[in-house]
Amino acid sequence: MLRVSLCTILLATVSTSALAALNLRTERNALCGVELYEERYDGDVCGWVYYEKQTNACELDRYEEGADLSCPGSDLGGRKITAELTKQASGGWSIAWWSLKGGSTVQGSEDIQKILGNTLPDLNPGNDKRETAFWSCKFSYVNTMGSSWYGGLSCTAKPFAATCAMEKFGKVYKPCRAESHGKESPKKCRSEEFDAELHNSCSFYKTPEEIDAFIDATYGSLAINSVSLPSKQADLYGSFRQEASFICLIEKYKDLEGYDDVFNDLVVKFKNAFSYDYAESSRTCAESANEAVPPKITAGDLDCKTYTVQTIKTLTKPESMNPAVFNRFKSTCSVKLAYDFAVSWFDDKLVEINQLLGDVVAKEDAERKQYLDGLKQSVLESKQ
Repeated sequence: MLRVSLCTILLATVSTSALAALNLRTERNALCGVELYEERYDGDVCGWVYYEKQTNACELDRYEEGADLSCPGSDLGGRKITAELTKQASGGWSIAWWSLKGGSTVQGSEDIQKILGNTLPDLNPGNDKRETAFWSCKFSYVNTMGSSWYGGLSCTAKPFAATCAMEKFGKVYKPCRAESHGKESPKKCRSEEFDAELHNSCSFYKTPEEIDAFIDATYGSLAINSVSLPSKQADLYGSFRQEASFICLIEKYKDLEGYDDVFNDLVVKFKNAFSYDYAESSRTCAESANEAVPPKITAGDLDCKTYTVQTIKTLTKPESMNPAVFNRFKSTCSVKLAYDFAVSWFDDKLVEINQLLGDVVAKEDAERKQYLDGLKQSVLESKQ
């Protein structure tokens, strides 16, 4: 307990006006939680945009194409064609028309004319050969009779590998973005790891910082009011001649550490009120149970409960009232109002502390709740 002298109380201007309960306010605040976090570009938190490539990390699109005898449309070769041809010419050898004799057909994608083309073969039997993409041919004999030309043709189909898409020719992947492609840029997101952009709205009495200031201010006022209260209480007991209650009050502070000045002041007030030292009193603290401050202080039409510490000071005597009666009323009422006013500080502070103990901060912050509990206990002990 801080040691505060009565001189300090007399010299300091201390407001002990009754305090109303704290006002509950509703607003957006960090106490209420976060409604919206900041949006940032941060690869470690939000992830990364990876480069777009076509690799085996992507979905398969298709196989590469290549020629293979297993592809549809391929020809293993070996088929034979034998045909007798007749050349009908009109003019020089440069113009020729070949036809199949006897209506024979050639299997494959080419007919005989495509095989032979428009050039005449060498007239040496067995020497003239023709090669195409699909056939290997030679003339087995050639006969000429005037302007007519006859020849025997023998062709063998070559193996042909058609083109198709197969896995062994290679894979083509769809474009995609994958981690193995490397980081291109950070993604943008909102995260609890970022600062709050917008807080929720809720109702509360004080913020943590305001509670800290409240606790400090209350302890400061408590150091003064805990000394002022017994002084006002002594004035009350003296005014109403409640000797036993006064004895209890003195004994309470007699050996209380840090309250030597309070004890000495009470001793002086007792002697002023009763004209002898409290040690000489025949009354005991136990007898205080029989003493009580009157519930009503009145004089004629004057009622103490209608006045305050300030308004009682300016009260003037009614014309019809006896001066002694008026002065007694004003004196006792002033003492009672001053005492009630001092007590009201403790009562109001307890109301405020209880409000804060049930508020958002105390529910979430164990350390501040502990400070408020300690403050409440100090206020209660000082009031008793």
